[in-house]
Amino acid sequence: MVRGLFRRFCHDHYFEQHEGHILMKDVMEFEAPFGFLGKVTEQVLLLRHMSDLLDRRNRCIKKTAESDLWKHYL
Repeated sequence: MVRGLFRRFCHDHYFEQHEGHILMKDVMEFEAPFGFLGKVTEQVLLLRHMSDLLDRRNRCIKKTAESDLWKHYL
């Protein structure tokens, strides 16, 4: 991350073929600013919010990849 609200943010996708399917591994690491207050915010709010965000996004990616919708992005 170059700019943004987080002190540190990294999000990567990894793909591997497994038994005729493609598996996607989603890795997100982040750190909130503001020291101790940021750490508390991460534990209380951000971990769940970011996890839910990835779940929703990954369902959308799966739906697109497993249908003809992916053709709209080429």
